[in-house]
Order: sequence, then structure tokens, then C-alpha cells
Amino acid sequence: MAENMYAAHQMFLDRGYDNWSEWGYVHNKLGKSLNVSALATEGGGALMIWERVYFDFIIATSLWKTVDQGLNRIAEAFKPLLGNKVQFNTMVSKLAFTDDNKVAVQWKSSPFDPNYQSKTYDRVIVSAPFSVVRTWHLPKMSYTITKAIRTLKFSQACKVALEFKTRFWEYGDRPIFGGCTSTDLASGKACYPPYRHPDGDGRGVMLGNYISGDMALSLSAMNEEDHVALVLDNMVEIHGEQARQQFTGNYQRYCGNLDPYAACSWAAPEPGQHSLFSPSYFQMEQGLVFVGEHTDVKHAWISAALASALRGVVMILVEAGHVDDARKLVRHWDAPWLDI
Repeated sequence: MAENMYAAHQMFLDRGYDNWSEWGYVHNKLGKSLNVSALATEGGGALMIWERVYFDFIIATSLWKTVDQGLNRIAEAFKPLLGNKVQFNTMVSKLAFTDDNKVAVQWKSSPFDPNYQSKTYDRVIVSAPFSVVRTWHLPKMSYTITKAIRTLKFSQACKVALEFKTRFWEYGDRPIFGGCTSTDLASGKACYPPYRHPDGDGRGVMLGNYISGDMALSLSAMNEEDHVALVLDNMVEIHGEQARQQFTGNYQRYCGNLDPYAACSWAAPEPGQHSLFSPSYFQMEQGLVFVGEHTDVKHAWISAALASALRGVVMILVEAGHVDDARKLVRHWDAPWLDI
């Protein structure tokens, strides 16, 4: 896996592991009891085995560094380079194939506008997750990619960040400097970012709630204030009343399924979906190329989105006859898994 994650993934498929869920493998293949199977799979029993394999490998072998002031600074850094190439505040809701073999990307100026606005392109790379694309008006496409768009399984997660007057968790008998605390409370994990508040006045921000799966759906259904209050109560249970006393009242809440641009947090394919859907991502669909974390093998990681973007560009270059340029791109980004 360290040398070539994609070759390892193909070996995984060839050996038939994609046919098993975690729970099914432990209970039916290994013959463990129902309770042991439930304990071993930690509530993720419906997931395909590959997700556990690559996730545990990445966690165990990676050196982690925090982006000062948050991961969103990576995306913000691209803005000066993009200039006016991006049309912001425009939600695509329809794709269509034109009579001259091009692709029309369409949107509405307001939800109840009966007319679409449109731009036409020779080739279109669609990076929106299928959890969003499945709500669009789509043209007739091949069966497999249509099935992938409609049924690929996604997971949800919720996060709540709380602001405190001081970084109180770094003091006392058992100070905490960075890392995360796993709990059996409703809020799940609590994480302690090592970087300082941007205002430099001593305030601290804690990720008081980070949890995925069905519990995330339950929390996202709560009123926002109720959700934040629950998280604060959980932090008080962990850190004592000082957490309530230090809370400034400022917070940020994010649940992926409530985000209209995502409608999910990451892809979590069911058994068999990698074997069925993955080959279709390497085929151009009448000028359409689908990329994104959900089309890669390293779900939930930014690197998966980047790798899929490289694959999408290479596909278009090869289809247009620019094979040498495609090979240069593969060498430049050290992507030997893209065999041209």
C-alpha cells in the first residue's frame, strides 16, 4: 500500500474482498459471534472492508501537521491564482448534450425561474459529489455511471467548534496539547487545535463535537442552539464547570448533510460498489468526466480529490490526442498509477 495505493486496491478487488462488509466478514467468514462482530466493527459493520484497511494504514503511517488557522486556508490560497476563471454563487442544476456533441451546463437565476441560463463546452469535468449531482436534471447516460450517481453510498459528519476565553485545557494537573479525545458521549470526539486564536488575545477554540454516521444525522436534525448546548454540556462533563464559565457564546456548526453544495461528508461505498462503479470513472461519458473524492479509492481525504482531478485532466488530454502532455503531467505529479 505504501508503494502504490491503487495497485493494492486492485489486488483487494481481485481477491474478492469487495464482496464483504466488515460485519459480514467477521461474522460469516471468521465465524465470530454476533456481539463480537458488533464490537469488532465498532458500528461500521455495513462498510466495505477496504475503508477500514486504507484508513487504518493512513492513520498508522502518516505524519500529521496542522495548517495554521485551519484547512480552509488551502482553498483560500488558490483565489489569487484563479482570478475571474470561476463563476461564484451559481448552482448548476442541469446538464444536457447538444446536437453538435457538446455539453451544456445550466442553472437558474432563482429557484422558481422557469428558464435556465446556459454555457456550452466541448468537455466538462464534474467534481460535485454524486449526493448533489443526483438531484440535477441529467441527460441519458450509460447504465453504470447513472447507477453510481443515483446510489453511491455517502457518510455524514457533524462538527461544532466552541470558543473559550482561554485555552484552559492546557493548564491543570493533566494539560492537553493538541490531539483528540474519544468519548462515548453524543458529541463523539473532542479535538484541541494547537494553533492560536488569530486575534492573539488568549482565547481558544475547541472542536467540541466531531462524529459521523447515524449519530451525525440525529444531531443535524436538532435545532442549532440545542445541538451546541448539548456539546457544551458534554464538554462540562469532561472538563468540569470551567468549560461553561469560559465559553464566550461564540461557535460554528457544520453538518455535511445540511450543506447544499455537498449533501454529505464523504463517500462510504457499500460492498460491491467499488467493483461495479470504479471502471466507469475512467470512461468519458459523451464529453463528461466525473472526478472528486467519491470517484477515488481514498475516501474522506483531500488527496483523493486531488488525485481524481489529475485523472480527469489526463483523460481529456488523451482523448484529444495530447498523449505526450498527459504523460508529462503524470510524471510531474508522480502518479505512476495512471498508466498511459
